[in-house]
Amino acid sequence: MVDDFEKKFEAVDNLSRDIAVLEHENWFVLEQAQKVQDQIAKVRAKHEKAFGGSIGPESLVRRKVDEFRRGLELRSRSMPKSRTRPTIRITGPMKIQVLKAMLMDFESLNKEAITLEEIESWCSRERRKGRSEILNEMGIGSISIPSTQFFQTTINGNSVQLYPPSAYRTQKPPFPARFHVKEWLHWLKKEERRLLRGEQTSLDKASVRKRSKLSK
Repeated sequence: MVDDFEKKFEAVDNLSRDIAVLEHENWFVLEQAQKVQDQIAKVRAKHEKAFGGSIGPESLVRRKVDEFRRGLELRSRSMPKSRTRPTIRITGPMKIQVLKAMLMDFESLNKEAITLEEIESWCSRERRKGRSEILNEMGIGSISIPSTQFFQTTINGNSVQLYPPSAYRTQKPPFPARFHVKEWLHWLKKEERRLLRGEQTSLDKASVRKRSKLSK
């Protein structure tokens, strides 16, 4: 009996740990999903109040929702780009979540190093699948990444760099510079909490001073 209890306790521990890791790595998506669920609850309450009670079973509502969504998706695809719903601006915290998903994807493909062009290709609206669909979930459209300045962002009013200098390897022309995937991902996971708080390192502060001098 004691052994069974200990096994169950260990199994609960292992399950809880794995769930905690998943929630931690996808906290932004979960947060946004909860906001959507809260908005749906308000919309449902509004319509049921106007109707005077429950409108119908969840299965019926869900089926009709799926039908309307398919219609919206088809209409969106057929509309010219100038009339499609504008996408939101990608913020610093969003960049962190996107970069982590991207690096984990490249790591799973055993990619040792990636170029800016490969990063932009991963973010391409036309090629999204798997982990890159996080961009669709966030409402982010096409992304242009012309330089490493893309990874310089502002969080809580402070400028922070989203990659470690050691992970960025330059090469002699015509070969492009590359980012070392595992080193960048390891650093990003380690520094994620600091970055989300917008806390600067001495390198961040030095970079800000350098850009300030160049702009004068």
